[in-house]
Amino acid sequence: MRLCIFLALVLSLCAMGGCASEEKPQNKYVEKPAAVYEGLKGQTCAVMVWADWRTRTEYNQIQIDTARRLTGKLSKTKKDGKKSDSAALEFIDPVRVVRYQREHPEVMSMAITEVAPKLGASRVIYVEFDEFSAHSPEAIMVLKGFAKATLRVVEVSGGVAKVAFEEAGIHAHYPPDSPEGVVASDKVTVRTIYDGTLELLAEKLAARFK
Repeated sequence: MRLCIFLALVLSLCAMGGCASEEKPQNKYVEKPAAVYEGLKGQTCAVMVWADWRTRTEYNQIQIDTARRLTGKLSKTKKDGKKSDSAALEFIDPVRVVRYQREHPEVMSMAITEVAPKLGASRVIYVEFDEFSAHSPEAIMVLKGFAKATLRVVEVSGGVAKVAFEEAGIHAHYPPDSPEGVVASDKVTVRTIYDGTLELLAEKLAARFK
C-alpha cells in the first residue's frame, strides 16, 4: 500500500513539472528570455553572422564559429533520437553562408531583408555583433571575454522578407564567474576565452527559440 502511494506521488510530480531525468540541463548563466521565436518548425533555415571589419580582422573565424555553434544547438535531437518538435526542417551549411558573404562583400552594407531572399531559406537567423573582445581593455595580460549582439529572425516568402523577431543587447561575459577577467596562462589563453565567450553567447541566442 505504501509503495502504491509512493508511486502515485512520483507520477503526479512528473506530470506536473516533468521528471528531472527528462529535463534539459539549464546553464545558470543563461537567463530566461522575455520573448521567444516559435516559427522555425518545418522551415529551411540559414544563420548569417555580421561583424565589423576590425572584429573580423582580429577574429577571422568569428562568423563561421558563431554560426556553427548556434546551428548545432538549434538542431540538437532529443534523447529518443528524434528532432525537437520545434526544430527547423533543414539548416543550410554555415560554410555556404559565409562563403556567400565573402564572395559578395556588398551584402555587409545591405539590410538583412534585402539579403535574406538570396540565401535560399525560408527563415534567416541574423546575428549582428555590436561588440566582441577576448582581452581586457585595462590590462594586456588579463583575458576577459565579452560579446554583445543583436538577434533578428527574418521570414522569407515569395521572395519577400520581413523581420519577425528582434532583440538587441544580448550579451555574454566569459568566464561568467570572473567579470574582472583572468590572467593568461598555459591553460587559459586567448583561444579558450574566445571559444568560451562564443559558446555562452550561442546558448543565450538559442534560448530565444522554442
